[in-house]
Amino acid sequence: MTISKIAYWFYDAISGMKKNKKNILISIGTMIATMLIVAIAFIIVQNATFIINKEKDQASKITAYLVSNVTEDQLEKIKQRLLVMDGVKEIVYTSKKEAIEWAREENPLLLKGYTDEVIETFLSPYYTITFDSVKAEKQIVSELRQMEGVGKEEEDIKVTESAAKAIKKAKTVQVISITLLILVVELSILLIMNSTKLMLYAKRKEISIMKYVGATDGFIKVPFIIQGIIVALIAAIATMIIISVVYDFIVSKIADYSLLSCSEVMFELALILLAVGTGIGAIGSSVSMNKYLDV
Repeated sequence: MTISKIAYWFYDAISGMKKNKKNILISIGTMIATMLIVAIAFIIVQNATFIINKEKDQASKITAYLVSNVTEDQLEKIKQRLLVMDGVKEIVYTSKKEAIEWAREENPLLLKGYTDEVIETFLSPYYTITFDSVKAEKQIVSELRQMEGVGKEEEDIKVTESAAKAIKKAKTVQVISITLLILVVELSILLIMNSTKLMLYAKRKEISIMKYVGATDGFIKVPFIIQGIIVALIAAIATMIIISVVYDFIVSKIADYSLLSCSEVMFELALILLAVGTGIGAIGSSVSMNKYLDV
């Protein structure tokens, strides 16, 4: 493959796009519309997953109250044993002092009139463990029951009641999200393939002439594949600009809701749009050309 041949392919692709501006613009418009559908679906799925996982993390917690005279060595051993367990996402330690401060902020009347020394006699330090599955919950609770320094009463280990429901809800949302994205990507493939066929239909005579004068199938295909990639890149960039502006505006208007920032969704979205667009643009051009090469 020579540089002159590559240069010819790019020249032919760009000159072909100039000659067929109307069809190219239609193709770009179709691709932008398709990519917007993919982008909107992706953003909805990402935010839904983010919100559900956040709710799950808030619900999927175990509070393990420790004995009042727990030692630093026992605290470290408990922490290390928990860290190596499957399903443990986060461990937060709350000291007696922090527990007192929290209690006073949450319900000041409850502790009114008591000194810190008195309060310390009925408040204990504790670990808050965030977990990611019902199986992990059972294993963590079982392990905590055997650890030295953890309270031995039944109420010393508390699991958020809604944990199992939150985990099940998160899994359901994940399955629905994956299914939705697959369907949207399939729809986008069909739309982009039809757009590609429209471009090629306008050049069918030129393809036949090149075939008659002895050009190989591969030589004829390359400029059209380059066209498909260029159209896809233009559409992807335009889509990302539209989405970033609109999404930033939406996030600023509903700041009270917990949504992912534009920067958090744009990188993955850009990769998806570029991969789907250029991949389908290149493959679609190649596959769609086969019927015009049979002369």
